[in-house]
Amino acid sequence: MNSIAEDSSSEIKFARKLAANEVKKRKQAITGLTAWLKARASATSDGVLPELELRKLWRGLFFCMWLADKAPVQNELAGRVAGLVHCFSSVGGVRSWLMVCGRTMREEWSKLDKYRIDKYYVLLRKVIHETFVWLKGSNWKVKRVEAVAAALRDGFFAHPQPNGVRLHVADLLTDELLAAAEGACLPPQALLSALDPLLLGLAIESDRTFFNRALAAVVGSLSDKASDHPGVSWGPLGLLSRD
Repeated sequence: MNSIAEDSSSEIKFARKLAANEVKKRKQAITGLTAWLKARASATSDGVLPELELRKLWRGLFFCMWLADKAPVQNELAGRVAGLVHCFSSVGGVRSWLMVCGRTMREEWSKLDKYRIDKYYVLLRKVIHETFVWLKGSNWKVKRVEAVAAALRDGFFAHPQPNGVRLHVADLLTDELLAAAEGACLPPQALLSALDPLLLGLAIESDRTFFNRALAAVVGSLSDKASDHPGVSWGPLGLLSRD
């Protein structure tokens, strides 16, 4: 019981430190959070943290980014926040982390003005990229890719408001998937599973803007990749399998 209370107080303390006014304190909070997340996740039976804890942490991370000024500082911070996904060894932990990220962005998106939104675009790009890097580290196991795709679908794409969040993720998803692969061949089923949120949008989406962006992300990005690598046989939807 005491350990549970201690963990609960820990995530509240981290959330407060992440939103501190002093840059030094925010950097120290990220460093401390990295170690704490690894220990906390490994101490659970399935590597999944309670949603309430994750929501408090992601809210702290959101406002940590809010306070970051100047592009170099913002880029460094976005990279460190995105890298927190590697604190989780289980796909369940990654799925929950990504789901709460999406929920936080949706809830806070309306607070962003034209002066702040760009750094959150960068943050989302890096979060998606590092998530795919995590999947690459697990050898693109299909069940894990499917779990991450479900988190992307439920955390970002299934919610039309605010539309800006899912439009941006749609724009970058294919590019970051291929960037994480670093030119290596992706197993066909893993690629299709990773693209499932976009493909589902093409099948059922009534919002024309999202439909067009999802179509451009799937067809455009894969076509560009095919032209860059003429020796690769793409097959249906560009299945990244070599002749």
